[in-house]
Amino acid sequence: MRKRFLIVLCLLFILILPVTVSADCMGVSFFDNFILRGSNTVVLYSGTAPLVKIDVDCTVQPTSNIRLLRNYLCDGDDILIDDSTCKIITVKSPSEY
Repeated sequence: MRKRFLIVLCLLFILILPVTVSADCMGVSFFDNFILRGSNTVVLYSGTAPLVKIDVDCTVQPTSNIRLLRNYLCDGDDILIDDSTCKIITVKSPSEY
């Protein structure tokens, strides 16, 4: 019985592991520019180098003021856009887009 429990526990671990690893996070400590890709997608830049692409649950304008609340952005984190809290839906690295 104990051996079966251990096998089931290992199988559950193997099934759950890809879900936890697939959560996208990026370290972004500073950006000085952004470009809109639609009204809810923003690409943050440092100079001419793209740092991260984020999809948010609110509308972003070309004149919006974007502020990071943390130096490490993950799916589901909050970000300030025009002094309103918005939820980050997805975070992608520059190599993914």
